[in-house]
Amino acid sequence: MITFLTLFLGLFTGTQTVELAVEPPVERVELLLDGERVGYDTHAPFRFQVDFGADPTPHRLTAVGLDAEGEEVARATRDLNLIPRAVGVEVALERAADGQPEAALLSWHSVDHSPPERLVFWLDGETLTEVDGFDAIPERVPLPALDLDDIHFVTAELYFPSGQVARAERVFGGELGREIDTDNTAVAVEVEGRRRLRRTEQAEGLVLVDGRPARVLAVEHGPAEVVIVRERSSRREMAMLTADMQIELFNPLIYGDWADDRLFFIGPAPRKLITAGARQALYPMSPAFPGARGNLIHWLVNEGYDPEAFSLQELPGAVAMAGMLAVTAARPRAVLLTIGPEAPPVEPGEGERVRRFLERLGVPLEIWYVQRDVSDLTRDERVAERRRRVEAVAAGEPPPPGRHENLERARRGWGEPVEDIGVVGDLTDATRALRDRIARQRILWIDGDHLPTEVSLAPGAPARLAGGAD
Repeated sequence: MITFLTLFLGLFTGTQTVELAVEPPVERVELLLDGERVGYDTHAPFRFQVDFGADPTPHRLTAVGLDAEGEEVARATRDLNLIPRAVGVEVALERAADGQPEAALLSWHSVDHSPPERLVFWLDGETLTEVDGFDAIPERVPLPALDLDDIHFVTAELYFPSGQVARAERVFGGELGREIDTDNTAVAVEVEGRRRLRRTEQAEGLVLVDGRPARVLAVEHGPAEVVIVRERSSRREMAMLTADMQIELFNPLIYGDWADDRLFFIGPAPRKLITAGARQALYPMSPAFPGARGNLIHWLVNEGYDPEAFSLQELPGAVAMAGMLAVTAARPRAVLLTIGPEAPPVEPGEGERVRRFLERLGVPLEIWYVQRDVSDLTRDERVAERRRRVEAVAAGEPPPPGRHENLERARRGWGEPVEDIGVVGDLTDATRALRDRIARQRILWIDGDHLPTEVSLAPGAPARLAGGAD
């Protein structure tokens, strides 16, 4: 037996310590990073220094246990810079004597042993059943008669009290001649029109894994997950921009229809810990906030989630963590970063590294700089602003940076594009544009378990990987 003692909870870059525990008959350990040997040891303690690179990237770390003769007797694998869910669900099929699926059988788990409170179950992309209540969630979902000459897919989503969502899929029928379980990979792509790429046959030959065509099992589109990193001063600015229009924040005609989407917040400040010699920064994650209870702007303004409110903000790490969360959703997704005039500076290049990380994950990143334009300030606020500048000059200090200077600083740190949000119209336009971009995403399910870095699209494909440059 071989076990990782290092807990891979945060973002791993640079050289880190990886420690393992082994039991007989394991006598030697070979450590592989993305299939390449990075360590080998023949005695305890099995502790390795591993270089994960300067830029954050999804990795797969594999420890192979060998016996005295050099034969493999144990193996353990961990994915790094990807977040595992604390809850899970599995789907199996109950078949009649003639092989016809009669029902889907559900089993689930959660780390805190809490039962799910809601189930949504789809058949071939259409909702088959929805059930609410701890005591009402079935372990068996009856299926209608199906033509097994065609490929079918069932999807189960379970919602837990913690806000976590577990999702599982099973594909069967057609030329597959077998069932395919959750060892599939969800690939998010963006198309030019909302009605394009909606059927599995339209995606044939579209996805490559290590340069070779992958089998596309299903195409999905629909509700999305948006993960938000909100710098503290940006919330104040958005609250001032929308102070006179709170009731309108629920209007889908103005802001886009978010009713079926889920929104999460990642706290802008981390909790620091060291585990088995590895330094990690953990950013807290909120429960899911339903779009049905308020528009994106409603939650940005009114939800105060910030568990480490008295700690320093570290925005690049928070955005990277948000990307790791978004990619686990197997849904259309995006990360939104909002920054305001008091945002901590980001060194040139640091923001670009985070952008590249989200591109590798296939997660679009939107950045909004929010500071009210001078035309939106009250008379008293304009007077106070002029007074601060006069006082700074009289004291021989540089005057506080103006709005344009703050925006340019944000763009130097994060690169382009950074949306300029100065008046309410900018905020509503950016919100609608984000919802429209998410609506163009499709989730292509391909056979096999693959890292995002192994997946690409065929040349000339009528789509692009979500999160890629325009």
